[in-house]
Amino acid sequence: MLSCKFILLNEIQYSNVCPFISTTLLGIVISCNELQCENAPAPKYSRLSGNSILDNFSFEVYWKDEITARVYVKKKNVIVSRFSDNPGRQLFAEKKMTRYQLGKILELRCFEKGRPDIDEILNHLGLKEYNPYEIVRKTHGVSHNDFIWFRFPGENITSKDVLVR
Repeated sequence: MLSCKFILLNEIQYSNVCPFISTTLLGIVISCNELQCENAPAPKYSRLSGNSILDNFSFEVYWKDEITARVYVKKKNVIVSRFSDNPGRQLFAEKKMTRYQLGKILELRCFEKGRPDIDEILNHLGLKEYNPYEIVRKTHGVSHNDFIWFRFPGENITSKDVLVR
C-alpha cells in the first residue's frame, strides 16, 4: 500500500492520482493512508513535509505607481489592507477573503487556460503547468486593460518596468 499525501493549490482534480478521492477544493490537504493507492503517480503539487511557501506570502497591488492594496496570506486567511476605494484602481471588494477567492482574482490577471498556444506561453515563462500564482509572479498580473500590477517582496520595480502601455 502506498501512502498518498498531497495538497491542492488550485482547482485541479486528482482522480487520476488517487482514484478513491476526487475533489477541487483550494488549499486542502488530502491524506489517503487507509486507502489502496497502489501505483498512483506523484501529484504535480506534492509536499510530504515542511511548510510550503504558499502557506504564507504577501504582495502589493499598484495602479501605476500608487499602492492600492497590500495582501497578506497566512495559511487559510487572506487579509487585504486597502489604500484606495476607487473601484477602477482596486481589485478587492472586501478586507478578508478565502484563498479560493484570491485564487480566482489571480486567475483573472492571467491568460486563458484554454488557449491553443498555452504550452508555448508556459514554456516561455519557465512553467510546466497553468498555476495562476506562479503566472502572476512572472507577469506581475499585468493586463492590457488597466494599469494594475503586482509587486512581490524583494522586488525593486516600478510601473515603467512592468506595464505594457
